[in-house]
Amino acid sequence: LGDTETAKVFHIWTLGQLLKKTPSEEATKVLKELLLGTSPRLTMAVLKILSENKPAFTLTSDELNKLLNHENPQVKAQAALCLAAQPQVACLPTLLSLLESNKNDAWMRHACTMALTSLLQKDPATWEAIQSSSAKPSIRLAGVVAARKLLAEKALITFLNDTDVAVQQEAIRAVHDEPGLVEAKRVLAALPISKHLTVPVQL
Repeated sequence: LGDTETAKVFHIWTLGQLLKKTPSEEATKVLKELLLGTSPRLTMAVLKILSENKPAFTLTSDELNKLLNHENPQVKAQAALCLAAQPQVACLPTLLSLLESNKNDAWMRHACTMALTSLLQKDPATWEAIQSSSAKPSIRLAGVVAARKLLAEKALITFLNDTDVAVQQEAIRAVHDEPGLVEAKRVLAALPISKHLTVPVQL
């Protein structure tokens, strides 16, 4: 694949494009070895080609969980984006842990929320873990963003009554800004006035 990391990154991309057209066990084996190797840069390069709409190959939930727990934060974020492209519900606990422990990192929050959205779309039963009383506010906040993207009206109605002001406020914005969501807008209109909340005014 070349002597330098830069050369290997180029060849990783090339192999990824070739695998989209012609499956190859040998090429897949090479990429998996690099993916799980010691170089974070090469691991991220492989994850990027696996985060595309038509990935060169898919990863197991065990492999994704291992990458979500990687020591390098950039690898973790790229693994979350890969999970968004290849949703594996078995990775939900690891993803939620990653999201909670990096709630102040905007890029990590974005990557984790993308993955969460894909998981919720694949398995609606996943909403229970996001909306439960034991879920941290940072998890529920990401759930609001996912619900808005998926136009999940029932979930948004639940979040409108959340006990955390930030979560409730984000749900209010989502219901107000998105077209449709008639029932959610009725619930929003009936919310009691609170000094902590700012309900947008429709002009």
